[in-house]
Amino acid sequence: GLFERALFVGDPGQLDPFSIVGADQWAGLSYDPSASAVSTLLAHNPELPQHRLPVSWRLPASAAPLVSDAFYPYTPFRSGTDHGDRKLSFGVASDGSGPDRVLDEAAESGWGLLELPARHTP
Repeated sequence: GLFERALFVGDPGQLDPFSIVGADQWAGLSYDPSASAVSTLLAHNPELPQHRLPVSWRLPASAAPLVSDAFYPYTPFRSGTDHGDRKLSFGVASDGSGPDRVLDEAAESGWGLLELPARHTP
């Protein structure tokens, strides 16, 4: 092999890859490029050990329980930080626009959601 050792860290709840291009020619093949990298790696190396990491360093304490319960019911996790450990502040006042209101919410609560208008792109 190319490496003596390798460490891959993945997200078991990650959305499957998608493509607007047909992938029928690869369906069922072990090297299907529309399959996730983790699925392909494990298909070719079923003996690889897998470890669950019970801590998320990406999500703040205000968001981790909701995301864990909603998207990872079989692989729960907690936040690596506690309430008040993280702070987001801006050097310029909000202009009150939709995006700025979401940023203000994220600074206050630890997260925010901005829904973009529907749009078709080429």
